[in-house]
Amino acid sequence: MKIDETKTDSLFFAKKISLLTATWDTPFGYHSIKSKSAPIGPYIGNGDVGVVCRTSGNSQNFRISKVDFVTDGWSDWAGTGPAALPVGGVQIIVKSPVTKEFNYQMDQLGNELRMNTATSQPVKMKSWIAVNDNLMITELTTTATTPVKISVETFADSANSLYGTTSEINDQVAQVTRQTKTAEVRWISKAGMYGVWNMADSMMLIDLTNLPIWKAEERKNMRTVL
Repeated sequence: MKIDETKTDSLFFAKKISLLTATWDTPFGYHSIKSKSAPIGPYIGNGDVGVVCRTSGNSQNFRISKVDFVTDGWSDWAGTGPAALPVGGVQIIVKSPVTKEFNYQMDQLGNELRMNTATSQPVKMKSWIAVNDNLMITELTTTATTPVKISVETFADSANSLYGTTSEINDQVAQVTRQTKTAEVRWISKAGMYGVWNMADSMMLIDLTNLPIWKAEERKNMRTVL
């Protein structure tokens, strides 16, 4: 592509930024974004890792998936076979009284999720995923004049006991793994992620890797289970 064509494309999308930015003025929970197809709530990704989000007035919960973390033998309303599973997630909670001022934006052009908490000590969260690495970063800022207490939890998705999980903390680094079904399947896959809180820059960094233990390379008719 020529340089002039690149500039033309950039200008075109810059003019469409309002159409490419979704905004919520009230918190949205799990049941309001749950879907049997594409997520209804905000999402970001880099082609390998995908994130969907739900919120409350003082918290944000990220569910994180990887395209090749796939189980065999999944059964649901659509049938039985391979399905992509969430690996785990991260929850950030601002421990401050909840008010009514809430704002959330999904910026598809910038590949960012931005949240203004509805708390008396307001906190802004900006999240993005690296283009070439499976790294998600959430930056926190505040205008509060007193210290703000914030808790961060990294977890493996354990909604179903058939998929084994582990969790531990090593040198203040939270590490979790999740494994697909191991009985009566054609392959086994395992994925892991870790979370690091950078106090100096007020950032949460999530790194996700795939730890494949393939029995076969057959991945036909994959579905995403949110």
